[in-house]
This record gives sequence, structure tokens and C-alpha cells, in this order.
Amino acid sequence: MLPEILSAYKQGFPNKSQRIFIEENYSNALENDLLEKEIDLHIRLLPIFSNKISYQKLFKSPIYLITDKTFLLFKKNNHKILSVETIDREKWEKMKFIFLYPGSGFSRLVDSFLNNHKIIVQNSFKIRSLETAANLAYEGLGCTFIPSFYLKQNFDSSKCNIFKLSEDIFSVQLVIAFLRDMNLNEETKKFIKEVVKYYKNKK
Repeated sequence: MLPEILSAYKQGFPNKSQRIFIEENYSNALENDLLEKEIDLHIRLLPIFSNKISYQKLFKSPIYLITDKTFLLFKKNNHKILSVETIDREKWEKMKFIFLYPGSGFSRLVDSFLNNHKIIVQNSFKIRSLETAANLAYEGLGCTFIPSFYLKQNFDSSKCNIFKLSEDIFSVQLVIAFLRDMNLNEETKKFIKEVVKYYKNKK
């Protein structure tokens, strides 16, 4: 989403050349940088546990499950995205799952989801990048959760199935976070305003 977010900012100020420094890292590392005032903003997922951090909502994303044949609900050559409204734990525990290394906000949400539903899955791979995990799953090499912005509509149904989870079961909220007691400079305020406006208009 980073190119989209930067593009949204530049569209709001086409005649100004601002220098924006970007740091990519795991969510917990970036949260520490924000708390130490080493960065001004942190684009991340909820929840936020520190009462020193405030945020503006950007958008809510549904979650999709990309599955291989180890998932008992797998249907060969199914070209449609199927819906999941309830969880049958026994059908989920057979699947081989592609995990992300700890540290990212999304990996914490997935762990919490599996724990809340008491689902114990087999470990197929452990990957650092969500994009790599998604691409492995699209090739039928395991199962993994993805937010909607990693969804491919033209997936190979002989290798994988895709299930959309009900938002009552699992979804994510993306926000732009900043320190609650910090006086934000005008450029930072403009950045927040333009990015929030972009996603509001996109709905």
C-alpha cells in the first residue's frame, strides 16, 4: 500500500516537493521508534495497547484464507471465492499453515485468531514477508491468511482455494498512528489529512 499512500499525499500537493523518509520494519520495532520519537508516523494495524499513541483510521480490510489440499473444505478446480461464516475446528486443524515470524502486527492477529478458536495447525513454512507467504499459498504449498490487498482474483484453482472470512470472524483495521502528546508539524498534519481523505473517498 505504500505507493498508493505516497501517491495520495502527492495528489493533494502536486506543486510541492516534500522529502519523506520511509522506514520499513516489523510493527513492534516501528512502534518503539514512534515512542522514542525517531519517526513521526506509523502505518499499522489495530490493536494499539500503548496509551501514548493515538491514530486516525484509514480502512477496514476483510481477511481471506488461501488454502491447499490439506484443508478439508478444499474443492478441486473451484474458481469462486467461497465464504466462511462459522469455524469448524476439526476441519481447520488438518491444514499445513504458512506462518509469519513474530514481530509483525498481522502475525499477532493471526496467532490471536487461532488461539481464540483453539485451532492447532501444522507448520508448513515460517516466512518473514506476508507477500511471500501469499505467493507460496497461491502455488499450493500451504495455507495462509491474507488481507484483501494481497488478493488475486485470477488464482490457479487446481493449486489453491480462496475463502473470504466473515468480518465477524476475522478482519483488520489499518490506521495511521502518532504520539498523543506530540505537537505535530504542519507537514505531518497535511500528510495525515490527505491520506485519510484518500481512503475516505475510496470507499
